[in-house]
Amino acid sequence: MKKFYWFASMLTIVLGVTFTSCDDDDSIPEPEIPAVPTETSKVYILNGGMDGQNNATLSMLDMESGEMTADIFADVNGRALGNMGQSMLLYGSKLYISVYRSSTLEVLDAATSKVITTLKPVDSEGAPRAPRMMASHEGKVYMTTFDGFVAKIDTASLAIEGYTAVGPNPDGIAIANGKIYTADTDGMNWPSTSDKLSVVDIASFKKIGDVTVGLNPNHVFSDSEGDIYAVCYGDYKVGADMLYRVDTKDDKAEAVDGVNVTKMYVKNDTAYCYVANYYNPDGKAAFTFDLKTDKVINPTFIKDFSVFTSDPSAIGVDPVSGDVYYGISSYFQNDDIFIFDKEGTLKKTVEVGMSPSTFAFVTNQ
Repeated sequence: MKKFYWFASMLTIVLGVTFTSCDDDDSIPEPEIPAVPTETSKVYILNGGMDGQNNATLSMLDMESGEMTADIFADVNGRALGNMGQSMLLYGSKLYISVYRSSTLEVLDAATSKVITTLKPVDSEGAPRAPRMMASHEGKVYMTTFDGFVAKIDTASLAIEGYTAVGPNPDGIAIANGKIYTADTDGMNWPSTSDKLSVVDIASFKKIGDVTVGLNPNHVFSDSEGDIYAVCYGDYKVGADMLYRVDTKDDKAEAVDGVNVTKMYVKNDTAYCYVANYYNPDGKAAFTFDLKTDKVINPTFIKDFSVFTSDPSAIGVDPVSGDVYYGISSYFQNDDIFIFDKEGTLKKTVEVGMSPSTFAFVTNQ
């Protein structure tokens, strides 16, 4: 009984101290609740163009009027975007566009499409670096460059703060659990191939290891639980497009059984995926996948894949409406985007530039 009274007394003291501390310190801020967007005002579409033609473009769909501007970048800035638009990232009020062959990173005001600055990443000898994919984290943008590095860009000063070496020819990039993961494609050293993701400690900005995944990793994504997913193209034959999951606590990877993915887009732990393998024309499909349970949600999100006149090259999801956007690439002419509602019903088709590669959705939050 004495033990009970002693415990009750100590509990009262602890609670009293706790309550007194809270009452005396009004400076502790309430935790912020993330704002949920309620309106999408515009959708940017990056069109890669054809290598050597300097015809990458940025299209813009105005959601209020429904009007498509074929090349908002040229219209607003009075010049071409460059040679081979690679990827695009919307972070805060700015739109970041990497242009691979031009070796530039264009930073735009997302509200006006006007260029704020153009960054030109170079190596220690002053030679241009080729920018690829991007990810954002705590006021920084991290971008892979195809010469084997990740660039760190401060979003306030818009300066490249430094580079860190990763594996050969990195492409996809994602951030989870205080670490950066890059898909090291080794794509410029054929017939050499890669099965590695580089791991960079974000605090020290130094490479700390590798993760072995499938052959030819290309795209990487993170989920809300801190796992990394890597799309690996294998030997490019039938059934080769495999999805691997990395547990970032120990950086161990395993294949997700029975799931073939060519490209995907993650929204609220749902992966919107498609398979479009040249060697398997009858096996093309679009489906949804739950990253928390590793289960397919809807195996036939698009009932009739033949609605696409060419294989898809891009996918994105409107964070407000849930509409799913696909782009196709003919590589010789202006192409189309296909907009489906969240149930997988085609709403409309709109012409954009050549070879759409990335979507960015501008919302009110």
